[in-house]
Amino acid sequence: MFLKEKDRFFKNFLYVFNTAFGMILMAGGSIYLLFNRNLVVTGISEILQGNSNLLLMISQTLIIGIVFFGQMTCTTSSSISLEGKSLWIMKSLPITIKQIFWSKILLNVVVIMIPSSISLLMLGLTFGFNPLYYLTGLLFIIASALGVSMFGLLMNLFFPKLEYENEQEVIKQSLAAFLGVMIPMFAGLGMMGFFFVNAGNNPYLFEVILLIYIILDAIQYLLLMKIGTKKFDALI
Repeated sequence: MFLKEKDRFFKNFLYVFNTAFGMILMAGGSIYLLFNRNLVVTGISEILQGNSNLLLMISQTLIIGIVFFGQMTCTTSSSISLEGKSLWIMKSLPITIKQIFWSKILLNVVVIMIPSSISLLMLGLTFGFNPLYYLTGLLFIIASALGVSMFGLLMNLFFPKLEYENEQEVIKQSLAAFLGVMIPMFAGLGMMGFFFVNAGNNPYLFEVILLIYIILDAIQYLLLMKIGTKKFDALI
């Protein structure tokens, strides 16, 4: 099922362009910074002047920036609708609804994880961050990728569009696709703003936000297993 989702995604340029283009640009920008690191590091060093707390805040801010770009990448908000009139074929296969859901979620997670991990690595090498940066960054990216993937799938289950003339109607013009991108994007903007305003007053704010993401992931998973399966069963 995952390979089927992968093939559908990469064979559809519109699908790739509308969901993963921002991630590709982010990874490219991070690689560019690495190759121009002397100029970047020199400027940052003059600002920091040995301030380890400020260096930690910069590393956390960069992680949150990577997470923000990831939250605008959502393939799952269209993945059920794109089954269209062939949905009955998927429902007739000897697989569980849970497996169907995970195949769609994992595709979006992979689409987010690969460019985000490249960006995390490149930015870490550029600024010389310690190993904790990579550990917390990877955990935050995973939590965010799972969250936006499950949210997009829930939106598509609540607002499916199985009848259409062109796939563009599903990928760009459906309510599920709109909500699957806009709500996480504004949530990410709110999270970034909250962090910028309050990080200096709370040294554990980054960890608190990460914990909130993990809790939201658990809630969304329960919703998928309870309500999402019923919604999928009801689709005709």
